[in-house]
Amino acid sequence: MDAPRLAGIDRRPDPLGSMFSAISWRYDLLNSLLSLGQDGAWRRALARPIAAGSRVLDLCCGSARSSLPAWQRAGRPVTGVDVSLAMLGRGREFARARGAAFAPVQADGFRLPFRDGAFDVVVAAFGLRNLVPLPDAAREIQRVLVPGGRFLALDSVAPAPGPLAPLHRAYLRHAVPLLGRLSGDPRAYRYLSESIFDFGTAPAVAGRLEEAGFARPVGARPLLLGAVALFEARAGNVLSSRTGPPGGGVQSSDPPRGETHIATPERAAAGRGAR
Repeated sequence: MDAPRLAGIDRRPDPLGSMFSAISWRYDLLNSLLSLGQDGAWRRALARPIAAGSRVLDLCCGSARSSLPAWQRAGRPVTGVDVSLAMLGRGREFARARGAAFAPVQADGFRLPFRDGAFDVVVAAFGLRNLVPLPDAAREIQRVLVPGGRFLALDSVAPAPGPLAPLHRAYLRHAVPLLGRLSGDPRAYRYLSESIFDFGTAPAVAGRLEEAGFARPVGARPLLLGAVALFEARAGNVLSSRTGPPGGGVQSSDPPRGETHIATPERAAAGRGAR
């Protein structure tokens, strides 16, 4: 688990951001095909626990497909973070066309440019498995959540033992890379296939989140005969001592005119001075 390279791709934030930017133009179409058209319903299910008025961070937000139902539930702007500027641009246009309040921020998921306890809910759709090592990502998520805040994740998971495991394994090994040929970068979908195996089964992922400090038990609800899972976790009751991200910026939850904010040291200093 948490392999530093898969399919020849470095899993650090910058290389992954470049990879997702390269496939951004067909990413949502392929997501729909790979999920058999279910990804929209899954994203709505992901957002269902969000209470009205919640401050929501959509982590690894991509093109804001999960930010929209989160905004509809929360009734206030949703902050979206991703390393890919191209994906954020698509997200900004997607949200704007639907009248959604979406605040895009380009940043590293391991150095989120927000103060401790800035959000009531963090959601992550099909992005958690790209945050390696997972324990470090989990601790950073908990840092920006209020004590007891919700972490909601939707992701593909590795085949669990059972009669459908061979079919699930074959789908990941062959169908995902095959459809990836439509993306313009087949290597990216070989990476996505391998990242699911590396991520682990739903129970294993839930256990790792618990080990990283989320309150027990972490819920894991299977979807699509267990190929996908919805995770629900609660942050622990202790915030870290860090009040600002090193080298990051403290971002507004509502950038003017739908601009994308980029986390920089200069923004960090300005943000800290304003608070």
